Amino acid sequence: MKGFPYAINTAFPDTQIQLCIAPMVRNSMKYVPWRLQGAAGLKAIYQSTTEGEALLALETFCDKSDAKFRNQGKLVIEIIQPA
Repeated sequence: MKGFPYAINTAFPDTQIQLCIAPMVRNSMKYVPWRLQGAAGLKAIYQSTTEGEALLALETFCDKSDAKFRNQGKLVIEIIQPA
C-alpha cells in the first residue's frame, strides 16, 4: 500500500490520490483486544470533520496507546503523509 501512491503518480503525474484513513484504522484495530480499544479515541477520529482534526485525533490516540499499538498508528500516519 505504501508504494501505491508513488506508482500511480509515476504513471499519471496529475492524479490526486485519496487515501481514506477510516479503513486503515479499522483494519489495524482488528488486532487489538476489545478491552484495550479506546472507543472514545476512535470515535474522535471517525467524527472529525477535517483531515487535520482526524490526524490530530489519530496522533492523540497513538500517544495514549500502548507501545505496540502506537507503532500501528504511526504506520498509518506514515502511509497517509509520505515524506
